[in-house]
Amino acid sequence: MDIQELLIRYRAGERNFAGVELTDSDETRIYKNTAYSGVDFRRADLSGINLSGVNLRKAVLSFSTLNGADLSGSDLSGALLESAELINTNFSGANLKEAWLLSVDLSDANLTGADISGAHLTESSLDNALLIGASLVGAELHQSGFDGADLSGANLSEAILTQASFDRANLRNANLLNASGAAFLDEAIFCNTIMPDGSIRNDGCS
Repeated sequence: MDIQELLIRYRAGERNFAGVELTDSDETRIYKNTAYSGVDFRRADLSGINLSGVNLRKAVLSFSTLNGADLSGSDLSGALLESAELINTNFSGANLKEAWLLSVDLSDANLTGADISGAHLTESSLDNALLIGASLVGAELHQSGFDGADLSGANLSEAILTQASFDRANLRNANLLNASGAAFLDEAIFCNTIMPDGSIRNDGCS
C-alpha cells in the first residue's frame, strides 16, 4: 500500500491498518492536516516515513517498525508503542507525554527537546540516543539503557530510574532532583548536574 491509498482509506473511515507495509511512492509524507488520533498501525512497517507534525495522539503502534522515520514535532501523547522498532527515528520536539514505550528500541534516536514526561519507558534501549533538553519528568525508566546517550540539559526530576543504566551517558546540566530508584550512574558524565538529593555533581567538568 502506498500513502495515497492509506489516505483514501483513512478518509473513508477505516482506522485499522494493522500489519500494513507502506511502499515507496513519489509522495513520502502523511499530511499534517490529517489527524490520525487513535489509529491502529499495529505491526505496520512505516520505516523512513515522514510523519512530522502529525497528530497521532493515542495511536496504536505496538510492534510496528519506524526505523529512520521522521516524527519530529508530532503528537504521540498517550500512544501505545510497545515493542516498536524506533532505531534512528527523529522524535525531536515531539509530544510523547504519558506514551507507553515498553521494550522499545530507540537506539540512536533523536529525542532532542521532546516531552516524554510521565511516559512508561521501561525495559527499553536508548543507547547513543539524543535527549538534549528533553523532559522526562516523572517518567518510568525502569531497566532501560541510556548507555552513551546525550541527556545534557534534560529534566529527569521525579523519574523512576530503578536499574536503569547510564554508562558513558552525558548528564551535564541535567536535573535528577527527587528521581527515585537505584540507577547505574557511576560511569555517567556529570557537570552542573542536579542529583536526586539536590546536591550538584561536577566531577565530569573539563
